[in-house]
Amino acid sequence: MIPKDGHPKDPPLSRQTKIHQKSGHPPETLDKQMAQRTARLDHANKALQALVEEKTRISKALEKSETRYRSLVESTDDFIYLVNEKGDYLFMNARTRNHYALSPDGVEGRHYGEFHSEAQSRTFIKQIRQVFESKRSLIQEHHGQGRRYYLRTLSPVREPDGTVNAVTVISKEITDQKGLEAALMKANKKLQEEQNRRIALSKRLINLLEEERHRISRDLHDQVGQVLTSLKMDLENIHPAIPAGNPALSQKISHVAVKAGRLLGDIKTISAQLRPGILDDFGLERSMVQLLKELEQKDMEIEFFCRGVPNRFHPEKELALYRIAQEALHNIMKHARARRVHVALTKRKRTLCLSVEDDGIGFNPEESMASAESKKPLGLLIMQERAFQQGGELTIDATEGRGTHILAEIPF
Repeated sequence: MIPKDGHPKDPPLSRQTKIHQKSGHPPETLDKQMAQRTARLDHANKALQALVEEKTRISKALEKSETRYRSLVESTDDFIYLVNEKGDYLFMNARTRNHYALSPDGVEGRHYGEFHSEAQSRTFIKQIRQVFESKRSLIQEHHGQGRRYYLRTLSPVREPDGTVNAVTVISKEITDQKGLEAALMKANKKLQEEQNRRIALSKRLINLLEEERHRISRDLHDQVGQVLTSLKMDLENIHPAIPAGNPALSQKISHVAVKAGRLLGDIKTISAQLRPGILDDFGLERSMVQLLKELEQKDMEIEFFCRGVPNRFHPEKELALYRIAQEALHNIMKHARARRVHVALTKRKRTLCLSVEDDGIGFNPEESMASAESKKPLGLLIMQERAFQQGGELTIDATEGRGTHILAEIPF
């Protein structure tokens, strides 16, 4: 069909063609861009949906956690409440509300001082302000009505920026624990008194033992020793007067004189062991040297080392260390079957140390000390007690077949 103007008309354009003419882009490009925008929109929609789901999940978890927390707070026997800096209540759990006969709606606006004395209120407000200022928890024992005791913990409630806007108070009753604590303190005091009496009795017994040893030593030296000396001199004087025709009698008297001399020597040794005069006159180091000479006579190899120990110090400490060494060496000679013995006497800072070590057969200290009372090694017990009486301790390190090491440490 030809129009009136004589020019043929073009066919109608499609929508895409019109858009193409307006935008200047071909239809294929526009389709691609629309698909990309649709994909981005779909992705954003899915991300938004996931965010909503996550927010819903978190909300439900918070609600569940809050329910559990509230259930825990409301069901506990502890007093739990929330206060501001002025001491006004913001929250009370059921235990606290029931104690003050309040309903849940009657808590806010009530002040701590309404339920406590003026002095208690002042102390509490001071503690609240301390928590606000320090931003740290505070734990205090609190004496309630009657004879009730509580352990109160005040903890700050912080805003996201770190400022404190309230204080949570948890007050736990500890009346029963305080009773047990008082009973324990009473029992400990009684035990300490018994311990002090035992120490005093033990010290007195050791002193009596030393006094008795001193007395016996003096009697042996002054009386028995003098008698034996006189007897020995008489026998020596009689011997020349015996007729030459009686050799048997002369020989018997000579033998008796020798025995008297030996007995006199034994008496002097026993007397020195009971109360070493050299300890009183010359001190611990010289006394130890004399004591160790007895072991040298038993074919033992002896090593003695002394360093830093003053010539003289407190007589009781000197005697205690000497007696411990004496008992340890006596046990070595009697039981150890040792070939070598090492003894060291040293001073470390404010401590005197006596070490006695041998290479003998050893023993089991735990087994020996755990035996029946009648079979316990009395010598070891007395050694321990002597060290304890001087404020020190005695350590026994021994193994069967590997020797024994005894260490006494006494404060100087």
